[in-house]
Amino acid sequence: MVRFWRLRLATRMGFFAGGALATLGGAAASAQSYTYNYLGTAVGTAGSFTVTNTGGTYNLSQFAGTVNGVSYTTATVGLATGSNGYYYLGALANGIDYFRGANDFTESGAFLPGNGPFSDTFQYYNKSGEASGTSVNFTVPNQSYAYTYTSDDPKRTSGAFTVKEDNGSYTLSSFIGEVNGVSYDTSTVGLAPGGNGSYYLGALANGIDYFTGSNDFSESGAFMPGTGPFNDSFEYYLSPGLAGGISINAVQPGESYSYRFSGGSRTSGTFTVTEANGMFKLSAFDGTVNGVAYTLATVGLAPGSNGTYYLGALANGIDYFSGMSDFTESGTFLPGTQFVSDSFQFYVSPGQAGGTEVTFTPLLRTTNTASVPEPASWAVMLTGLFMIGGWLRRRPAQTALQLI
Repeated sequence: MVRFWRLRLATRMGFFAGGALATLGGAAASAQSYTYNYLGTAVGTAGSFTVTNTGGTYNLSQFAGTVNGVSYTTATVGLATGSNGYYYLGALANGIDYFRGANDFTESGAFLPGNGPFSDTFQYYNKSGEASGTSVNFTVPNQSYAYTYTSDDPKRTSGAFTVKEDNGSYTLSSFIGEVNGVSYDTSTVGLAPGGNGSYYLGALANGIDYFTGSNDFSESGAFMPGTGPFNDSFEYYLSPGLAGGISINAVQPGESYSYRFSGGSRTSGTFTVTEANGMFKLSAFDGTVNGVAYTLATVGLAPGSNGTYYLGALANGIDYFSGMSDFTESGTFLPGTQFVSDSFQFYVSPGQAGGTEVTFTPLLRTTNTASVPEPASWAVMLTGLFMIGGWLRRRPAQTALQLI
């Protein structure tokens, strides 16, 4: 079996043993703690841990659980720095990155504290002197995540549902809506586990996975609860042996997602997008593009397709850049995704456009602190969803320009 750690060490950026203090670049922050449950596919891999930020510094303040049947505590596990503000866990026995004995493990990836659920792998020593591993799902204890879903035909397919974390897994706590014109509620819909911590919805009529009657549907893909918006499709019964399907877009009400963008010395800044009634709006922008400063008053957010969006200066309608204080994003992004790479195009001279490659890095997400709506409240909210289908549109073509 391949020894994964030799390659991984080249990309890691040092570690801190003992209490495992790790400094996060940027402005100092007040004390903030984030607790996670973890559950692995391998037997004997489950537990919880807490990381705490005090003055911009993260430390592992609590760990209790098992990995591959071996018990660990706060005294035997540490937190190490990755890159771009990320962190990873590992046993302190051999320096977090090295697993050389029966009481040793390390996380193969990294996570951004406070950024909600995620999936990763724990690697550990086996008797052959090589690395073994187990997929691990990390969840926020007792956290509920609400979604609204809509389609191109919201009168026949739209609704809302809520999933809740329970000891490392999820349950469906509410559902109200329609799929292909058939009404469903919490008593007729269930949640089934997919792979790597994901889940999918389906009618309970024939076991979630099988749609063999007129009151039956199943989600064709799967989603990771709490990780932001997603696109998928609902498949449903049409006639014996024949299934239909409809694409859906699901978002989390009231969620905000912040990003840092960087495209060289003349292009950098931050922005935030916030969900409102099934759509996203730009709620903050501060930065420069090609050396020109922009703010929320001069930048807008426009819908692309399949639930995506793109940024652009408002000077000439977002899509058209015909002046020195004008730019547009050449591609699109799905709010809530972890990483996006794209380019900004901007005016250089009449008939010519310049461009710069831009990297988007997610900042800590802000969860709506209001309580998750009850089914009765969902019913009122769904009225607005019927208007969303016409809002989803293709991105208009940009003015033909000669790219440098």
